[in-house]
Amino acid sequence: MSTYPYTDAEREKLQAVKDFNERHNTGGWVAHKSGHRTEYRQTTGKAIILDSGPFMRAVVWLDGDDRAVDLADVTVIPAQPDGLNEHYEDDSDLPDPVKAAERVRDYITANGDGIYDVLDGHPLYARDLEAICRAVLSKAEVAA
Repeated sequence: MSTYPYTDAEREKLQAVKDFNERHNTGGWVAHKSGHRTEYRQTTGKAIILDSGPFMRAVVWLDGDDRAVDLADVTVIPAQPDGLNEHYEDDSDLPDPVKAAERVRDYITANGDGIYDVLDGHPLYARDLEAICRAVLSKAEVAA
């Protein structure tokens, strides 16, 4: 029985699949380079190897796309901010409030005004988020 002698490039792809699957769950968010723009999608499965030899590819499938996407074109978006452990059960483990407010400000800037979501009759308004964001940034003496 012979073993397949992997090249350095093949070993890198095998390692990329292993690393991706260890730190990323199915359904998690990724940023995907598509041409000159970046799209944000959820994965629909684990990363795998397609083909072999010089045609070997480390790939993952993304929601809304019927083709495999190279892992080299994907950046994992952490499930929790600021390096917080996504599996940690302690609700008191929260991100830095200034960094959180800055992320909220960036989100509002990108998405505009209005209702963002309604769950069980409870609306989430852009202006409520902006008011909280401004209060935190003002208290921290950071420009809102």
